[in-house]
Order: sequence, then structure tokens, then C-alpha cells
Amino acid sequence: LLSGPSYMTGGHNPVFYQEARHLGIWFLREPPTGEKLIATILKENGYRSAMYSSSPWYSEESRLAKSFDEYHLLNYGHELPEAPYAERNPHLFDWIAAHAQEKFFLYVHSLDTHEPRYHNNTKTTWLDPQFPRKRDGDLRRWKNGDFSPEDQQHIVDLYDGGVAYADGSVGDIMAALERMGIADKTLVIVSSDHGEI
Repeated sequence: LLSGPSYMTGGHNPVFYQEARHLGIWFLREPPTGEKLIATILKENGYRSAMYSSSPWYSEESRLAKSFDEYHLLNYGHELPEAPYAERNPHLFDWIAAHAQEKFFLYVHSLDTHEPRYHNNTKTTWLDPQFPRKRDGDLRRWKNGDFSPEDQQHIVDLYDGGVAYADGSVGDIMAALERMGIADKTLVIVSSDHGEI
């Protein structure tokens, strides 16, 4: 949880900017006087900004979301059909197209590598097709914490499938930038708040 606030504020061990009701932790405190998030700094320098998030930690009431011109939810959840990222989130790509000829700052916060591992955002490339279906469902939600060696391998394979889907989502964004002719003048930063990617 600290890496996101660090690169959004430039501060070491910064004040959280998530919505407080999701935290329930003792170390919430007031931000320093005059602290600016990067979206605010860029807005002051003529950039249009938008945040797209699938995380409940960053609702439109969060300090982070309020620092952007626009806040939008990404389509995420077990009820969605299996589809490439660009098909699941056309509004994100419409936003890029609408602002391609402007200076813009776009923050996309995905949960596709995070558990629970849904069928629609986890590639099955490494999964054993013979693995028991019920146990697969338990492990996608980290239920029943007594993990056999087979369970452990399945968890790794599920994680790899989530990373592969997330990699494809970055690829969809890069392909859109290429199609619009702005990839060479766009700085793209890929990060992970747990460090796995």
C-alpha cells in the first residue's frame, strides 16, 4: 500500500490517499500542509488527467481520485465474460483517443494480478486441466489454507496466468498509443504495488 502513495506524492512513507473506510488501520494521519499529488502538479502545467481504477481502495471519494480531472471505474469482477482488456474497457481507450492530441496524464490501476483469481482475467496457459475443479475454486479465493505441493504449484500457475493477462492489458494500451501515432512521445510507466510485475 505504500508504493502507490510514494510515487504519487514523491514522499517516503507518505500519508495514505485511499478512502479511509477501506483501511481500518491506526496510522492514518493528516497530509502535510501544501502536499501536492502528481496529478495536481501536472494539471497546473496544462495536462488533462484521468484515473481509471478497479480497486475499492481508490473510490471517487479518495484523495487520489480527487486530484484528477476525471475518475472512472474499470470493468472488473467475476461476472464479466472472458475478453481481452480493450474489449472489457472500451471507455478507457475512448478517453485516450479523445485526448491523444493533448498533453495528458492517465493513471490506470488494475487488479488483474490480485487474488481472487477470476476466470475472465487469468490465462490458463500453465494450469493442469486435470486439477480438481472445486479445489481450483478454493485456491482462486485463497480458501482452506492447508496447501499441498500440488496446491502450491496451482497457485503459482494461477498467478502466472494473472500476470499474463495483465501483460496483455499493457500491450492493448501500447497498441492503442501506436495506432494513434503517439507512442513515441508518450512516457509509459508500469509499476506494481507489491513488486511482482
